[in-house]
Amino acid sequence: MDKKIELINTRQSTLQLGAIYAVLGSLWILFSDRILFVLYPAPETMTILQTYKGWFFVLITVPFIYYLVVRELKNSLRTEYLLREQETEFQQLLKTLRESEDLHRIILGSISDAVFITDDQGNFTYICPNAEVIFGYSFEDIQAFGSISKLLAGSIFTLDRLKVLGEITNIEWEIKDKFGQKHSLLINVKQVSVKTGTILYTCRDITKRKHAETALQQAHTELSQAYDETLAGWGRALELRDDETKGHSQRVTDLSLRLAQAMGITDETELIHIQRGALLHDIGKMGIPDSVLLKPGPLTDTEWEIMRKHPVHSYEMLKPITYLHSALDIPYYHHERWDGTGYPHGLKGEQIPLSARIFSVVDVWDALRSNRPYRTAWSKEKTLAHIRQLSGQGLDPQVVETFLELITTPPSTVGENPR
Repeated sequence: MDKKIELINTRQSTLQLGAIYAVLGSLWILFSDRILFVLYPAPETMTILQTYKGWFFVLITVPFIYYLVVRELKNSLRTEYLLREQETEFQQLLKTLRESEDLHRIILGSISDAVFITDDQGNFTYICPNAEVIFGYSFEDIQAFGSISKLLAGSIFTLDRLKVLGEITNIEWEIKDKFGQKHSLLINVKQVSVKTGTILYTCRDITKRKHAETALQQAHTELSQAYDETLAGWGRALELRDDETKGHSQRVTDLSLRLAQAMGITDETELIHIQRGALLHDIGKMGIPDSVLLKPGPLTDTEWEIMRKHPVHSYEMLKPITYLHSALDIPYYHHERWDGTGYPHGLKGEQIPLSARIFSVVDVWDALRSNRPYRTAWSKEKTLAHIRQLSGQGLDPQVVETFLELITTPPSTVGENPR
């Protein structure tokens, strides 16, 4: 650009010098003739002087004319050089542009996403080749839709929202392709230019990923069901040793879940851990000899020492199973007491996990309402009175209060043992 300006200025200077030369030459001819006529009016003398004057003018102006001619030739050469240089730059720029277009075409053609550019009304201004793969339509078919909202069979956002945010990401959208097959898309939208209203869409086909997620979720559900059925089987296996406790594990599990929900526990994962812990609460009794576990009468002090080991047996049996770590609180701590007189660790008050405190109340209820080899089942009223007495001693007062409200709420058969 500087060379062009310099060349233009040089040519303007040459023209100015030429104009000055023409003006001065005219003035020389005009005034020199008049002066000579005044000084030498004789025609012969005038003619001779005019001849000398002419040669003098030629001698004076030849170097100047030569300078102007050389200068103009140089300008012409420089002009030709600049034109060639501009042509070379233009060809290089054109080549770079073509290479850039080819590169962008290769990039857009190699990515798996469908890329669209639209105006602010959603009308297509660019459609990438991969759109044909995702939507199943030919390039011409997609163009015939005219706008992105028609292609997607709905509007995925409002223009006002896009103007505020500038970009909307991770929109999950379902479409049907040309052949009626459903596809799940992950769409990102970005306003490229506020002035022109240009909007960029990228649409990624996540159908396989969604199918994989569904399959994984289904496998997880089936695995969880298998685990739960296994746990229930363990509970039933324990009950086979003691026919008097038949159905106990399932009853205390159902009532513990209801009491936990009444206590404000709504997290599904936590409720699942309570369910599993309740089912396995006495699994450690599998390590207790039949002579102690099935004794028809009261246990001796020595036998009680053996019986009190079953929470530790439960912990040792279940701890290696990572899947059950969060369900250990009930099997391990359900014989701890609010006043600290329980076992195996003598925990007190809120040192005892809430799930174990909830289960303890339910366990007392079901045990007293069921027949045992050494006694018959208690009545509902006697059992409730006993639980009230244990409130603040062996049992958490708040849990007892919630339990009493739950157990006395119709239907009155809540948590009842059919015996």
